[in-house]
Amino acid sequence: MAMEDGQSRALTTLGVGEAAVFATGDDSPLLVQMPRTKGAPGSAPPPHERVAEHMARWRSEAGREALYHPRPFCVRTCPDAPEACDAARRLVADDYVQRTLGRLVLSLVEDPGALDRLWVDLVDVLRARRAGAVPEDALLRSFAGHGADWYAARRGAQSQWTYGDTARLRDSLQEALLDKAVTGRDGDHDGVRAGFQEVARQLHRRTFLPYQACEHTCRQDPPLCLYRSAVADLVASRRYQPSWREADATDAVSEDNSRTQTWEVCQDAAFELIEFPEPDGDPELNGRIITAAKRVCLCFEQQMLADDHRKVPRTSRRILARVLGEAQL
Repeated sequence: MAMEDGQSRALTTLGVGEAAVFATGDDSPLLVQMPRTKGAPGSAPPPHERVAEHMARWRSEAGREALYHPRPFCVRTCPDAPEACDAARRLVADDYVQRTLGRLVLSLVEDPGALDRLWVDLVDVLRARRAGAVPEDALLRSFAGHGADWYAARRGAQSQWTYGDTARLRDSLQEALLDKAVTGRDGDHDGVRAGFQEVARQLHRRTFLPYQACEHTCRQDPPLCLYRSAVADLVASRRYQPSWREADATDAVSEDNSRTQTWEVCQDAAFELIEFPEPDGDPELNGRIITAAKRVCLCFEQQMLADDHRKVPRTSRRILARVLGEAQL
């Protein structure tokens, strides 16, 4: 051991409660007494269960419990379920799980009831990928935390939100997903879905026109840009590039100058991103769902055109005018 006076000292344990300290140049040690602090001599150490209980109480009382989890919110979403927490973090890295969750969340921004209608889709996807040893209720609770965390982080990075705004979206989405995972009830009884919608719409206010037809596509008041990030991920995946280019070439030589084939591809792409109407659904609800789906279709068309460097802007504007005619928005 280094000491303030420049001398070094060595500590040697001699026996129970005794130690010898040697300083540089000493010809004999200094004997010191070290009283036991953990029970009397010969007593057995406390059992592991008692130590675990004591440490858990200490962490809770000291407010340090969140520091011992992968994420601070795990205290609430993954309580006493490390296996479910690990499984949820693995699942949220799966591309198909991300796409399923993204479709549910984007639909939820449009309508609170979408969480009930699309919940079974998310559960089915998680069931197909979960380990049998992880209880489903614990997994859904953990996924509510980690899924919301992934979604908010992804959209926050794309939109360059502040950490505070990203956390607001994460926390409000966690509330909505956790309420559904824990209670299983339909409807927004506590207003948590409305709270998420409010935060999401605040953060997606449109302050400029990213593409040429945005003002004709997303005409909410105040103006919103809800779909750009989700569509950008789909365009970047290149899954629809071959079919879109084939449809674009076919429409370019069509006798009626329509964009029917391109519009079909846009609808296929939009179906991956947002809820579509059910044939026997409520007409008023279906009308709102159709309007949102058409907006996603047009956002996809605009981003595909922007990604197609073979076309000059004038050509893209003419094509957009025809697609808007197909959409009848």
